[in-house]
This record gives sequence, structure tokens and C-alpha cells, in this order.
Amino acid sequence: MQPLPYFPYVDQHMQVEDVTIGELAKHIPTPFYCYSAQAIASNYQRYSDAFAGLDSLICYAVKANSNQAILATLAQLGAGADTVSEGEIRRALAAGIKAEKIVFAGVGKSEQEIRYALAQGILQFNVESEPELERISALAVEMNTTAAYPFALTRMLKPKPMQRSLRVWRRISSALISIWHPSFITRLRHCRVSKSPAWMCI
Repeated sequence: MQPLPYFPYVDQHMQVEDVTIGELAKHIPTPFYCYSAQAIASNYQRYSDAFAGLDSLICYAVKANSNQAILATLAQLGAGADTVSEGEIRRALAAGIKAEKIVFAGVGKSEQEIRYALAQGILQFNVESEPELERISALAVEMNTTAAYPFALTRMLKPKPMQRSLRVWRRISSALISIWHPSFITRLRHCRVSKSPAWMCI
């Protein structure tokens, strides 16, 4: 078995940041999860370096692991948060991630969650449908604020009169290259889910 780079074996004992796992087990009830802050920081820095010089924001998907210590570590590194619920937004804020670095994605956003996100002044909503777009816009108008959001479309939306409560940008992907199995691809011209090129407004 190949040892993980941040969990090396020294004298047949696995270590993490110069401490053996066995030593940790003497002080922490088992089983337990052990994470390396150095590994998290190193991997984050690789992403950050790849986008150096660009106006970019790296957002960690909180649903992947909402451990508060991990979120706090990423907050100190300057990361944003990709969230899918009010609870995840609250966890990100509590960890020190600024509201202007938080993205709210996910389907089925409740009115309460939308209101909370608007009140915090998050960076943007990822909108999944036209009705959701209209609902967020209406709540933003009611709260006298402005929401920014992208939304993925499988067809062009017909323009509708809408009160000025949103900031919308557009990015067009006419075709995407994927190494995944064809059954999982949903954003190409020939796929069975999306019959037209993917549109994303950011």
C-alpha cells in the first residue's frame, strides 16, 4: 500500500504532522477522523496558484465535509463557500468565511432560506429554474436589496418584465469536454437531458 503524502509511515507507525496516529488514539476516543491542516492548505494553494492573476474565487463545497475546523482552516486561507442550505451558510459564517464569499446553490430553496441569505448579503445564488429566479427577485425587492445569481438553462428564457432586484452576467459554453462515462454527461448537444448547449449566467 502506498502511504499518503501527508500521512507517512515512520518506523512502521503512521504519522500526521509529526504525531503518530497511535499517540492521538491515547487521547481521543476511537474511532475518529484525522485531518491534516497541511494537506488542506497545500491542496488549496495548488488551486490558488493555478488561478493566480485572475479575478477568481475558490469556493469549498461545504456538503463535502462540514467539519467546523476544516471550514475555519479554509477561511483563514481565503476560501469561499459553496452551500446548499441555510445551515451550511450559518456554518460557513461561524467559521469566519465572509458573506461576500458565499454561494448558495441547491434545489428547493425555501423562502426562509432565501430571506436569510439575502439578509446576510451573500455573493450569489445559483438558480435552478425560472420560478426560483422570480421568487428570489420578488423577495429581494420586498427586502429592498439586490441579489446576484447565475442559472443553468437547457433552453432560452423568454424575456419578462422584472423589477430591478438582480445582477446577472452570462457565460456560454457551447460544448464541454468530459472524461466521464457518457451516461453521466448532461451538458452536451447530444445528451438526452440537455438538448441544447449549456448556458450559465454568472
